[in-house]
Amino acid sequence: MCEFSQWILKTKILREKAARYANGNTRVQVPVFTTTRSSKVYSLIISISQLEHENSSLKIKNNEFEAQIKALQSEKRDLLFGVQEWKEKYSNVKRSAAQLENFRKSILSVVEFGTGLDSPVQEQTRLQFRDSHTNSRKSSKEDIDALNGNNRPGRKMSYVLDASILQDEQKPAIHEDDHSFQITQSYFKESQMSNNDKPLDMEQLHSRIQDSLSKSASLENVNNFESDLNNTTNKHKFGDSKTFYHDTVSIDAPTLYKKIKKIVTTEQFEKFAGIISRFNTRQLTPEATIQQITPIIPDEFLLDQMRKLVISASIQ
Repeated sequence: MCEFSQWILKTKILREKAARYANGNTRVQVPVFTTTRSSKVYSLIISISQLEHENSSLKIKNNEFEAQIKALQSEKRDLLFGVQEWKEKYSNVKRSAAQLENFRKSILSVVEFGTGLDSPVQEQTRLQFRDSHTNSRKSSKEDIDALNGNNRPGRKMSYVLDASILQDEQKPAIHEDDHSFQITQSYFKESQMSNNDKPLDMEQLHSRIQDSLSKSASLENVNNFESDLNNTTNKHKFGDSKTFYHDTVSIDAPTLYKKIKKIVTTEQFEKFAGIISRFNTRQLTPEATIQQITPIIPDEFLLDQMRKLVISASIQ
């Protein structure tokens, strides 16, 4: 090893002499290696210098490659983050599509099979209609019982509420003997509550009952005439069709869907079901929902009922 170091020093000295000779100093003589050993050492020195140069160039290229690798790694992280974000968006869209499909199937099931799959709004509408029907019948029975007294059971009033829009609203049918009995009871109460101690005699009572019955019959005739006039006006307004719509009739959601399905095509009804599904998932506002279902439903009455249903659902 020491010998190798000496040869390195000699090589440096020779290089310096060679440099001076190259600058114009002709006195310097470049030694010529005569032995084989010296020539091998010189060749090794040249190889070492070449390897050092290659090593430096390789270090520079290595630094460049490391910089490119860092840039590619950062780009890879960005791509992975973007892929994860798109996966989440796809999952949300898929979940929304499944919900819309379920809503559409529920609407079609309600139309086909009835109220087995009613939504909360439809169920509440049906319960409100049933409660109003029950309360009206109960109030009518209580009034008759109050007039009849505790000893005599009250006669039931046949008051039928029909939610179907294909029929006219039924009027309460009151028998003539019930009416006369109520009037008799009212006059007995008036005679008992008046200051006059003498009750009315039977002839006066009978005459007053007959007057009241005649007035009631005349009022009933007037009401029948007004009802016929209104029917004629509505038929003239909406056309002479088999379906007569009453302004005060309220239809529950399943019946309304069935009526709409009968007057539109299958494609129109599927489009209508999709609009209602988007409204139920709060993807459409009530105004947009009404605007989109307006050209689908040709019937003005059903369209008005659908508007009321959408507005009541948005308020709740």
